[in-house]
Amino acid sequence: MRNTLVKNLGTTLKVAVAACIVMIISYVVYQAIHLKLWSGNAQTGIKELSKKEKIEDFEYLTRYVKDIYPYSDAIVQYKRLDDLRSLEKEYIDRAGETSNNTEFFQLVYEYSQRLRQGDGHIGVYFGTNRPSNNNYVHYYFNDIPKSTYYKTDYWGQEAAKFQWYAFSDADVVYKDGKYILNEEYAFPDLTLPAGTIIVGIDGMQTDEYVNTLQNKTRLQVDADLNKNFVTTLFSIRPSTGFDYWTVDFQTKDGEVFTRKVKALNAAEDAGNGLASFQYPNMVCKEIDEDTGYIKIFTFDRQSIREDNQIIQDFMQASHGKYKKLILDVRGNTGGELEYWGENIIRPLLKESKSFVQYSAIRKKFFEQMGIRYPIYRRVMKNDLLQKDLYHIDKVEKTVLPGFSEQDWDIFKITKTFTPHNSFPFNGKVYILTDRDTFSAADSFAVAAKRTQLGQVVGTYTGGSGSAFIAPVDIALPHSQMMLRMNVELTLDEEVQPNQILGTAPDVALQASTFPTTNPNSLEVHDLVQDPWIDWVIHH
Repeated sequence: MRNTLVKNLGTTLKVAVAACIVMIISYVVYQAIHLKLWSGNAQTGIKELSKKEKIEDFEYLTRYVKDIYPYSDAIVQYKRLDDLRSLEKEYIDRAGETSNNTEFFQLVYEYSQRLRQGDGHIGVYFGTNRPSNNNYVHYYFNDIPKSTYYKTDYWGQEAAKFQWYAFSDADVVYKDGKYILNEEYAFPDLTLPAGTIIVGIDGMQTDEYVNTLQNKTRLQVDADLNKNFVTTLFSIRPSTGFDYWTVDFQTKDGEVFTRKVKALNAAEDAGNGLASFQYPNMVCKEIDEDTGYIKIFTFDRQSIREDNQIIQDFMQASHGKYKKLILDVRGNTGGELEYWGENIIRPLLKESKSFVQYSAIRKKFFEQMGIRYPIYRRVMKNDLLQKDLYHIDKVEKTVLPGFSEQDWDIFKITKTFTPHNSFPFNGKVYILTDRDTFSAADSFAVAAKRTQLGQVVGTYTGGSGSAFIAPVDIALPHSQMMLRMNVELTLDEEVQPNQILGTAPDVALQASTFPTTNPNSLEVHDLVQDPWIDWVIHH
């Protein structure tokens, strides 16, 4: 009888497993049909949306923000900006008042800039910045029909119709919490000297004016002075309807002059460094007999193998003579965590090192994903929890103060890096970071600090490093407008939001300053003139 029970139980289990497999296959086939994964190139046009459709699109978007977007509280707490949830009705009403698709696009774009106050990855897809049209798993995971990806071409045409952005020919820098003329600036009746402070714009104090830009551009947090700042002060066309800003200048002797600064039509690259197109992705130089220097512009996936060979050749040729190694990731906007894990961290470590990161994600994200979430974890190439690729030891659920267990899932992620392809190097490592050190480059700064690889020198990074999941895509139901969203709040050791504050340096150089210094070129004679590199050489 016992054998019969075991046999029946085995048969039941087999039937149950087979049923689950059939259900999963049926669901995948249904989704494939629903998303039209094998359809050809779809029409790119969009009809003029009705008032009802525009309202329903914004209801969908604001509901997503309310349920899943993880930064609303942090934006209020750390940036002291508007709570997006309190603006829900205002934006839904305004959506219904837009007179055409162009105005509707502008409103969605404006709302997306508010979302970007939480994370710099967030934004509207339009034109050529869309994801790959041939990534079927991407469609499936994001529950977006393939045809929707082609609609970004239409919204790109709409984006070209409005001009928010402008620039000024005044050379303005942010320094010690103030916006200062970096060079003298001439008006027909007055020449203002370098060092003149901009104390007001369009009838507002400068800091007040900066905060009004929260729906137009991403604001940075100056954590040292506990205030927001903008990297390019004159970048948003005046809302007054004029082609100029009315600016109050204060000279060093305390005199205040009010003048009109013309808003020029073409956008200017704010730039905080070298033009990467002038160089390969990685440049290695010997500063002197004791100091090696490596500049890395991006952690791009396509450069991993080539750059690995470059850095290995450079370090092996040094035969261990360097006492200092400078890793310059100023201006590095990110890419792949694998790049720095395999090319830098592991070859420099002398022993295994572990560190912990925390990630907070709203429970409704997982509820919305359903069965698509475990499928994503198994097949997506950019899954940040791939054990071997990203050196994940374990992922555990935990709790943290300030996060309701009813609303949030908190994950404790432990990573362990072991030495591999070691460099002949026993000196000190210095990592140079600035506000343009972003995304995966910010994650590198975090890993370097927590593995005690070396000292991070410079300014806070630009943040936005992720630990649990890469950004996802959503699409509005009627306009089919696509947005890139980040659903993860990455937290540092003090349970503060990395995406908003960035990673603090171990040694601060030019704190509360933007742009900071960069060498004029990557030739040794220019590198040694750079104040940050000079600091490393003499410490």
